[in-house]
Amino acid sequence: MAMGTHRSPRRWLADVYRSLRSPIQSMEFDDLASWRQQLAERMLLLTVVIMPVATAVTVPYIIEQEIYGLLYFDAGLWSWLMLLLAVRKRPIVPTAAALVFTVFTVSTLFHLILGPEGARPIWLTISVAAAAALYGMRGVLILTAANVVMLTLAHTFIPPSYAPWQEALALSLPERVMTLFNSSCLIFIIGAAIATMLEGLGRQLAETKKSQENYRLLADNVSDVIWTMDTTLRMTYLSPSFEQLRGYTVEEGMAQTLREMVVPDSYNEIMAGFTRQMQLIIDGDPKAWAPLSFEAQQPCKDGTTVFTRNHVKIIPGDDGKPGMIVGVSYDITGRKQVEADRKQLQEQLHRSQKLEAIGRLAGGVAHDFNNVLTVIAGNAALTLSQLGDDHAVRAPVQQIENASERAADLTRQLLAFSRKQIIEPKVIDFGDLIEGLHRMLLRLIGEDVILRSIPQDLAARVRIDPTQAEQIVFNLAVNGRDAMPDGGELVIETTIVELDEAYCEGHPNATPGDYVMLSVSDTGVGMSAETCSKIFEPFFTTKALGKGTGLGLATVYGVVEQNGGIIEVYSEPGLGTTFKVYFPRVFDKAEEILRPVYSEPVGGRETILVVEDAEMVRTLAERILDHYGYQVLVADSARDALQLAEQHDGPIDLLLTDVVMPHVSGRELAAQLTDVRPDIKVLFTSGYSQNIIARHGVLDEGLHLITKPYSLQSLASRVREVLDS
Repeated sequence: MAMGTHRSPRRWLADVYRSLRSPIQSMEFDDLASWRQQLAERMLLLTVVIMPVATAVTVPYIIEQEIYGLLYFDAGLWSWLMLLLAVRKRPIVPTAAALVFTVFTVSTLFHLILGPEGARPIWLTISVAAAAALYGMRGVLILTAANVVMLTLAHTFIPPSYAPWQEALALSLPERVMTLFNSSCLIFIIGAAIATMLEGLGRQLAETKKSQENYRLLADNVSDVIWTMDTTLRMTYLSPSFEQLRGYTVEEGMAQTLREMVVPDSYNEIMAGFTRQMQLIIDGDPKAWAPLSFEAQQPCKDGTTVFTRNHVKIIPGDDGKPGMIVGVSYDITGRKQVEADRKQLQEQLHRSQKLEAIGRLAGGVAHDFNNVLTVIAGNAALTLSQLGDDHAVRAPVQQIENASERAADLTRQLLAFSRKQIIEPKVIDFGDLIEGLHRMLLRLIGEDVILRSIPQDLAARVRIDPTQAEQIVFNLAVNGRDAMPDGGELVIETTIVELDEAYCEGHPNATPGDYVMLSVSDTGVGMSAETCSKIFEPFFTTKALGKGTGLGLATVYGVVEQNGGIIEVYSEPGLGTTFKVYFPRVFDKAEEILRPVYSEPVGGRETILVVEDAEMVRTLAERILDHYGYQVLVADSARDALQLAEQHDGPIDLLLTDVVMPHVSGRELAAQLTDVRPDIKVLFTSGYSQNIIARHGVLDEGLHLITKPYSLQSLASRVREVLDS
């Protein structure tokens, strides 16, 4: 025999008790219909509980009056209800009409058995209240009519000898009608009052339900998170949009404390704000109940964080003290990102404007300074050519020449930074360039630094001046070496990368596409963020006094910008530094890089017209060319040069002209002079072109240029090269 379904009497009674207690203790409803339904359930349950007690109390009276039918009726009804509980394990849910009918039937039996006087309180309190509560005004009207019919039938058919009704039946007909009318009116008035109050309650419940539904509809569909807290800062409500904001379910969010819902910095700010607000409330400040507004950073389930803007208001309770906290949070992560991007762009623009201003200053200074250096270096070289090896002043003059060469290097670096160099770009492969410079780099960085090159398998071709490309590699390598005084590792890598639109949005000079990336990394001391923001400024250096000019990285920056590239630096103190340089990738065939071969310059007998507005430079050029045997004509302006060319009877083989001159530039002079003398050749000289013979620093095709400051040998070699071309 299966024993699983057997229950002991004690267990059965416990189950019945629980089935009765739970529904009676809890009652939740949101409209009048559900309230009536739940009231019907509880009336039935209370009947089951109270009926045995009421029956036991009335047993002596029933025995005395010998009305055992009532006892049988109570026992039968109670047994039937208990049977339902035993079989269904839960109370039956009646309709309001059925329960009203049951109450009316039971009350009628009481009325007929006990008589009008004994049953009147039961009839009024139970029947009318039940009808009004469970069936509204219709129940009251039906019950009133049923009461009239029941009393009329009772007065008609009950025999006068029936003891409980003898007093009522002894009344005259008018008295019976008046009694019937009074009792019916009283029943109707009590029932109507209860029904009217309940209908008003029903309307309020309906309005409340509609308001709650509207609020729930709003809370469930807005993207902002609506929430409430108690005064212990525990969540009491979260709208469904919380899951979209942070990835946690509403249940998971409700279980979190405020400390878990925000990052530590935000938590400290929020607690400080709440503390100040609570203190204002304690002090009775009228502004204490004003809304709060703050930003917070909140962790998400996927490990990311979101920024939210929060509007919060503390709601007072009935006692005037804080009762609850209501808030609305909305996502401002996108706005924060836009603000960060805007700030980054502003910083980049500020840095670009600052460097551009410095570049213009450097270019202007370099033009005049190069004229001075040209005179110093040229005269020193001429003087040395006339002195013997053992002459007493040879060493000081040699130092003057060396110093001028060093100064010339500095001006070239300034021009490189200001993007004023005249360049001749070629298509080169960066991988081949690094490979060709490997031995020179080893000698440059020293034995205590390990050099590792990681070449790119694909062709890493870019369009750049080869000399400038080498300048970038050497300067970055030297910078890495200086960052590793105790030795380390220097890694040079070339690779092909694709820059997408997202990257280019933060770099206005970049366009999406394929780029060749040159990466130079060291394991040195690294730099702080503040240092990184200044490293490309000229003359900024972290080296000790006298150990560096601060122009190396500034030169790299200028070269990269001039060639349409992008440079970025990544560094942290103690973790080394990585420079990444991006140049647009090209697919043309790489051009051969010709290295200049030094040879002693050769002079000649040709006639050269020198046009230079700076007297010292003009005199120097005349002396150098005269030293190499040339016939020299000199002019200090374009107008004098044209006049001299018209008056000179013999040929003029070469025009050596400064590019930047007052009124008429060197290029305009060359154009006018070639109209008069078509066979004349032109060699431009300049320390700062101002885009007169170059566009964006690229020398116009077919033009010849020698940059200032030039040496004795470089001028003679360049003049001979142009004359022989």
